[in-house]
Amino acid sequence: SPDRRQAVVGSLGGDAALLDVNDGTAVDLVHHEMGVLSAAWSGDGNRVAVGGQDGQVRIYDRDGVERGVIATAAWVQSMAWSREATVLAVGTGRHLYITDHDGVVLHDFDDHPSSVTAVAWAPDGSRVGATAYGGIAWYDIVGKRSGRQRRFDWKGSLLALELSPDGKWACAGAQDATVHL
Repeated sequence: SPDRRQAVVGSLGGDAALLDVNDGTAVDLVHHEMGVLSAAWSGDGNRVAVGGQDGQVRIYDRDGVERGVIATAAWVQSMAWSREATVLAVGTGRHLYITDHDGVVLHDFDDHPSSVTAVAWAPDGSRVGATAYGGIAWYDIVGKRSGRQRRFDWKGSLLALELSPDGKWACAGAQDATVHL
C-alpha cells in the first residue's frame, strides 16, 4: 500500500490476501479460479484491485471488504490506478477498461491488435497508455480531447510501460530485451 502498512499477495493457485506488514496478520480475499495475475493499489491507499486468470477483477477496501467486481472474458494481465483520480485501468485480452473506484465501467477500448500487456497513467490522470503487440495506444480520458486515441507503432511485443514523472516520456520494455522511449 502507499503507506507501506499493508501488502496484497496472490498465488497462481488463486488465493489472495491482504497482509499487515508489521504483525503478519492476514485477511483472506475471494479466491480466483486459475490464479492471480495482477494487483494494484489506488494512490490514496483506500482501494486495492486484484485480477486473475478467471477474468475477474475484485476491488477491496483496506479492510478486505469487497467493493466491486468487474467481469471480463479474458485473463486480467495488467492494472493501474490513476494518481489524480480514483479510476482504474484494466488490461484484459484485447480490451482496456477504465472503471470508477467501485468497478463501474466508464470506457471500453477494444481496438488492440493483441492482448494488452501493460497499462500506465499520465501523472495528471488525463490519459492512459496500453501496450500490446505492435505498439502503444494512448487514450485521452478527460478534458476537451476525451476519447481521442494516438498510436505509437512498434514491430514487436511490448511487455512493460512506465512514464516519466512529468509525463513527457514513455518507456516501454520489449520482449526482445530492448527498451524504447
